[in-house]
Amino acid sequence: MVQGSSLSNWIDNVLKLNVRELDICVIQSELPSSVFTCKTLTDLRLELCACDYYRWELPSTIYLPCLKTLDIVGCNNPLVIHGCCPVLESLSLEVSCNDEENFILNIPTLKRLKLICRSGYSNVNNKIILRVPKLEYLFVDGLLCSLFEREDMPSLVVASIACWQSISDFPWADILNKLRGVQNLSIENVSLIFL
Repeated sequence: MVQGSSLSNWIDNVLKLNVRELDICVIQSELPSSVFTCKTLTDLRLELCACDYYRWELPSTIYLPCLKTLDIVGCNNPLVIHGCCPVLESLSLEVSCNDEENFILNIPTLKRLKLICRSGYSNVNNKIILRVPKLEYLFVDGLLCSLFEREDMPSLVVASIACWQSISDFPWADILNKLRGVQNLSIENVSLIFL
């Protein structure tokens, strides 16, 4: 097993080589700050494995000026990326939706979004609000007992919704109305029935 400080040093040294793509899958929750302030990264994938899955948080200071693709798995506060990646075009998030707050994505440059919501309970009343006017591709998956809202997305061409639900009155008609105008729509519904 590699000590956390050694791993951080390795990552720091790699970033000094002006890499453009970085894929990090670690068990530890502390990453060097250089990962979140690198001026050359265009593609970044962060995955926190094992026991700390939903306790990992992004630092409050992030600025990745060239980042176009960001994949985050297992983060507790992914919304801190707002305004920190000015040319971001593709975002993939696997997050916990257990919070009481609304999940609002406001990224005007975003073209592709993959959002997977994991929830420990089915009574979540928070909303998923998308403010992404250039979005062309949308994939939403998970336990979506929350309300799904979108603001004007005139560029949306492809949408895929996979919902794991545990309630009988899930608002499908409302969701479909909000996706009006999409050219390619895929829906998967898996109902969980508890006896």
